[in-house]
Formats: sequence, C-alpha cells, structure tokens
Amino acid sequence: MGTATKQRRPLWSFPWAYREGFVVSFGLLVTGFMLEGISANTSTDFALRWPTNLFVGLGFTAFVALVYFRWRKNPIIKWLSGVPAAITSTALMGILVVILGILPQGVPAEEGGLVARFGLNQMTTSWPFLFAMGFFMLTLGFASLKRIYPVRKNNFGYLLNHLGLWITLLAAMLGSGDLIRLTMDLYEGKPEWRATDIEGNMYEMPLALKLEDFNIEQYRPKVAIVDNKDGKLRPSGAPHMVLIEHEGIEGKLLDNTVKVLKYLPSAKRVGDRYERVNEVGAGPAALVSITGPDGKASEAWISCGSFMMMPEAMTLSDEYSVVMTAPEPKKFSSELKIMTPDGKETEATVEVNSPYAIDGWKLYQLSYNSQMGKWSNLSVVELVRDPWLPVVYFGVFMMIFGSLYILWVGKGIGEKVGNAVKKAVDKPLEKEAA
Repeated sequence: MGTATKQRRPLWSFPWAYREGFVVSFGLLVTGFMLEGISANTSTDFALRWPTNLFVGLGFTAFVALVYFRWRKNPIIKWLSGVPAAITSTALMGILVVILGILPQGVPAEEGGLVARFGLNQMTTSWPFLFAMGFFMLTLGFASLKRIYPVRKNNFGYLLNHLGLWITLLAAMLGSGDLIRLTMDLYEGKPEWRATDIEGNMYEMPLALKLEDFNIEQYRPKVAIVDNKDGKLRPSGAPHMVLIEHEGIEGKLLDNTVKVLKYLPSAKRVGDRYERVNEVGAGPAALVSITGPDGKASEAWISCGSFMMMPEAMTLSDEYSVVMTAPEPKKFSSELKIMTPDGKETEATVEVNSPYAIDGWKLYQLSYNSQMGKWSNLSVVELVRDPWLPVVYFGVFMMIFGSLYILWVGKGIGEKVGNAVKKAVDKPLEKEAA
C-alpha cells in the first residue's frame, strides 16, 4: 500500500502565498538598502509640499483603484489583496518601525558611520521605508477595495477601519512636507515676530508675541553625598538622596544620618549664615546636621547656588562632601499677548503639553533659560503649523467608528447564535415534556 506524498509548490507558481510575500519583502529591503548605500552622500528627502502632495495623493489613490478594478482577477492583484501579502507587508513595516524605535534618529551623517550610510538614522526618509510603505499601502488599498463590492452591511466596519488607516497614513506621509516647526525667543516686555527653524533660518511670522510673565514651579531640592574627586553623587549608579520636604526631615546618606534643621527656599548668605530674601538671583539654602557612624554630629549651611550665587557644600571628609542638588522644574508656563495684523490682541497662557491655537498655528511652551532657573526672563515658544492634521484625525475617527461598529455587529451576531442554540436545546425538551 503506497503512501501519498504532497508535492511542494514551486516558488512563484500561482497562487502566491506567504513564501512569495517574505521573498518580496526581503527583496524590497535589500534593494532599498542598496539604493541608500549608493546615494549615501545625496539627499533622499521625499517630502512633498502643497499642492503637489495633494495631487500625488489623489493620483496614487486613483491609480490603486484603477489597477484593482481593471485587473482584479489577475493572480498578482488577487495576492496583493489577500491575507499573505497583508501579513508580510505588515511584518516588513514592523521590522523597520522597531529599527526606528531602537536607533537614534537625526544623527549627523559624519557621526553615524554605517548606520547613517544605510539611512538607519533617517528611517522615515530612507529608500527601504519608502518601498515598505508602498508595499503596505498597495495591500491595504487592494484589501479595502475588495470589500467595497458587493455592498454588504457586515463589511461596513471593515471598510471604515481599512479606509481610515489608508487616509491616516497617506495624510501623515504627504503632509510632512507642509509641517512647519519654528521656535521664538521671547523676553519679558518685548514683542517678537521673528522665528527660526532647526537650521537657524529666520522667518517673519504673521503674528507677534509678547511675553507678559514667565511662571515656573519647582520641586524642592535634595541633600546628597558627592565625591570630592570626580564630583559625582554617591553611591555610584543609585545615589542616596534626601528630599527636603519640610524642616526636621531625616534620612540616611551612606553611613551618615542627615537632618534638615532649617530650609530657606529663597536666600542669600549674610555673614556666617543665610537669610531669607526675595531678590533676583537668590537661591535655596538649608542648615543641615550630619551624624557620622561614630555618633559625632556637625552642622553647616549648604546651597545649590544660582546664576548669581556660588554653591556651598559641607565637607564631610577628604573623600566626600554633603551638597544640595538644584531644584528640578515641576511645571512652567508663559503668559502671552498675541497680536495679529488685523490689530486684534489676545491674551493666552501656554504650557508644555497645553498649547494655544490661533490662525492655524499651535503655540507650545518649549524651554527657558535653565541657568537662571525661576528668575529666567527668557521663554522659548514653539510654533507648529500642520494643515494635514485634521485629515489625519478624520482617518483616526473612521477607525474608531469602524471598531465600534464591528463590536456592535459582533454583539448582535452573538445574540442571534445564542438564541438559535437556546431554541435548538429547548425544542427537544418541550417534546419530552409533551
């Protein structure tokens, strides 16, 4: 009795499956890296700007629709609209996204070595990413069009999800060329209408900003042990620190016990002590007591200093000293007056994650003069204009509605199946009872 043997389908014989998908993905990846290596010293920035990006987006969408409806019975088109192509293209994109997340982006070419030569430091503008995204968008587009006809209610959620993803990705890619990101240095009481980009180019803005006031909230400083030789906190890697939450707080620093006897958030040295003042350049200071392993105690004033004050430490031994760390920023914001060419003046407050929107621009709090700390008279505001963002949001909401619809339909199907099962079980029981 012979045993039947299943013949292995030759590669590239139709219908294509996962093997062809992974080979295509590998080929696109290798081709992309080869092109990137050849064009290492040339720009491969694919960013398009208005209205070219609009025409390219509409043209690509029309091309995908035309190819599908004209040749949808072609075995290659069938494969591109099927599950194997969708999974392999998604896997290819996933690999590049992982690389994007692991390797630092934006590293100068002269510092990046092989990473920069093959575009791994500029992943989103590299040839491999372009090929992978093209492959993914083709499979996404064909898979979406496959469910459009015939029209069925059960396909509605699927179409919303896939078309929403299509719109989101296409708008994000095409809109990158129209994204404007500038910074403006604002000094208190001085209106400013000029902003600069990352390369230092200056632009005159259609609005002027005036810094009325800069506000900052800081965490309280900490008491720590520092090595006198290298200036690093100890123990190395996980330094011991005591947060000055209130006067009288105690803590352990190495083998020593530290106690904060007095804390002044804004002070200056007067003779052999610190006194509370409210002057520009004043810094925090604390009177601390240190008790060593031998039980001997000593006390002294310490301060992290400021841009006008030298820091002051307490010498513990030839090896270590007790210091105060600089207070870290907790929250900072700018109170602005915004002036537009039509004479309109608007008052607004901008924070790090709380922007203010006006005339298509979003104003973000970016930074300040960290050396001056809470006395900073400089506020750096970021101005962002992204006209394609509403289109991206539209696609995202389509995906959300599609997911909700699928859940709703799935619940309905589950109830129908449950009722059918219940009827099938109850009918024999009714006959037995009769």
